Amino acid sequence: MSMKIRIRQTTGGGVRRAAEGSRPIGAEADACAACDDTTITGVRPSWYPWTDNGFPCLQAHRLVANYGLLDALAREYANNPQLTNTGEMRPFGAQMQDFFLVWLQSRLSNIVAGIESAPAPYELDVTTAEGLGTAQWLAHLMGYYASVWLRAQWIEFDGPRGANFSVLRDRVFSTIYRHELDPAREIALHGSDASAIEFSRDLLRKNRPRRVPGHPVARLLRIPKVTAKLYREPGEVGIFAFNAGFLHHILPPSLNSPVDATPFAEPYYTGDTHQLFDAHFALPEQPFLTQARETLAVADSAGGAVAARLQEAIDGRPGEHALLWRQQNWDTVAAGLYRVGIPGGTVYRGFDQSQYDRLLAWTSYSVMHNVASGYNALSAYATGNAQLARQQITARTLWWGFIYSYLLGAIDRRHDGVGLSASLPRFTTVDHTTCQ
Repeated sequence: MSMKIRIRQTTGGGVRRAAEGSRPIGAEADACAACDDTTITGVRPSWYPWTDNGFPCLQAHRLVANYGLLDALAREYANNPQLTNTGEMRPFGAQMQDFFLVWLQSRLSNIVAGIESAPAPYELDVTTAEGLGTAQWLAHLMGYYASVWLRAQWIEFDGPRGANFSVLRDRVFSTIYRHELDPAREIALHGSDASAIEFSRDLLRKNRPRRVPGHPVARLLRIPKVTAKLYREPGEVGIFAFNAGFLHHILPPSLNSPVDATPFAEPYYTGDTHQLFDAHFALPEQPFLTQARETLAVADSAGGAVAARLQEAIDGRPGEHALLWRQQNWDTVAAGLYRVGIPGGTVYRGFDQSQYDRLLAWTSYSVMHNVASGYNALSAYATGNAQLARQQITARTLWWGFIYSYLLGAIDRRHDGVGLSASLPRFTTVDHTTCQ
């Protein structure tokens, strides 16, 4: 089956809703001062799984903490104008929820893509073991604090969660890293050019190109059969379709969209499930996605061997499903979970405006990351670009490190009843106070 990829440049746009006054971020907002125009000096982390509190495997799997770099990134974010969750620029008013949930995710993706660099005097070279370990640590922080945020919103807007599965344990992380993340890290850092290109191609269809007997991660997470395959076999095209489907089903007129909140623009997101990796956003497209889109456009317009390899990656080899088939399959999985929502699990109808804006922004940037990763895997294989393949494997490794920390945290009750202000990190300020 011949299939050309429709690659369209997208920019932020749509019909915007009327401007609204600021809204409090949850009932705990008064527990910690807002940052306003305060000069930020760094971050004071709250509790997260790490080697000094019962999770020694994370350091054993070569994650490298760098709190100085984290402070420098916080200063860069907080002390400069930043894009809001409604597509406007604000001169000040840093919010910890946005730092870990929205801003840092895109910042790290742009660094991995080689578009940006770490704030001086720090370096973050993800082609080295230490640099990749530091990036993995940042992804681990982002994932865990994202789970703290989202679980707090679920409880506030949908009610208490179910039983505690007690999976936030060192041995669970160890299993995840050993079976899912370490093999990809090894290929990115030390694999041959040929193995990196092939590994990146295979990531389009599955999470583990190297076969591992059984599915220990799914068993440890105790996930139901309807979603079990999400944690072992979506690949880049599957996780794109799943996240894009989630975004689609929390937007109007979906039955799972909030009753008392609306997207800041209409349309907020569009995507044709009959077109591979088709996604268009109201928020401005991030540089890492623009770069990936342009790179694939060059490969897509080529002829000869490049065109043949690109088509083979899309259509699949004998015994492989076409990428579009897998994309539509995972779109169906997302619809089953999110079209109406499962009470106590996947319902988003109660979100207020500010947190809905945040949820949409987080999901939009996540889908942008998924599209870019898929594009880069296709381009690397079609053109035989080993450097791009390693970049794609690295980005994918960080993404799934984020996702697994998020998943384990989202079903843990450690912070229930404490309040979001006490559960999330705080910015430190020049006058020795803290804010969020």
